[in-house]
Amino acid sequence: MTLKVFNEVGVSVPLADLVPVSNDSAVCSMFGALTGIKTDYCLRVDRESLKELVSQMPGMEVTLSENISFINPAYVGFVPEEGEEYPADYYINVTDADGRVNLNDKIGSSTKLEWLLEYNPNADGSPYNGIYITVAKAVYKQFFQSESELKSTSVLTKFLEKTRTNLTPDLLSENLDPIFSYDDYRVFELTYPGGWEKSVERLREADGRRE
Repeated sequence: MTLKVFNEVGVSVPLADLVPVSNDSAVCSMFGALTGIKTDYCLRVDRESLKELVSQMPGMEVTLSENISFINPAYVGFVPEEGEEYPADYYINVTDADGRVNLNDKIGSSTKLEWLLEYNPNADGSPYNGIYITVAKAVYKQFFQSESELKSTSVLTKFLEKTRTNLTPDLLSENLDPIFSYDDYRVFELTYPGGWEKSVERLREADGRRE
């Protein structure tokens, strides 16, 4: 299901299309309306800022449900002669046997994260975000659980510089403790929307505040 919201001229558009073109204040207002929870700050991450975040987390791993492989750059343009077999290293596997991927491991000059972000199984070259979304969700969760590696204004400022956000380094420094309080609270995982009124009620109950 594609979640849609009304833009400034009253046209219903996919939320995913509206967020990238809206300013920070508008994004905060949108998510405040969607969740029923006052939203003060937003931080938008894309592929480039995801790379910066992962580079600060040496042990970052994800587990994928499918084997992802690429043609070895050394064989780009290679066409075997009749009867000739493909070299044993013609394909490069990004995933381990159990599906795990250390995103900072390198294959050639690129990290495995960079290989995955370039992955597109669509033969016609149409946009593909499946692996990106899976990786991003895993990274975000591990981010909030990585206090020992990331709870530093200097480290996170490098990340902020590659995002679109209304957070400043000073605000970040003031809020390091709540940012890294993931393990101090009970975690609720909710699927949204599933009915706006019911979703907002559940979100507000989980948040513990009534606006």
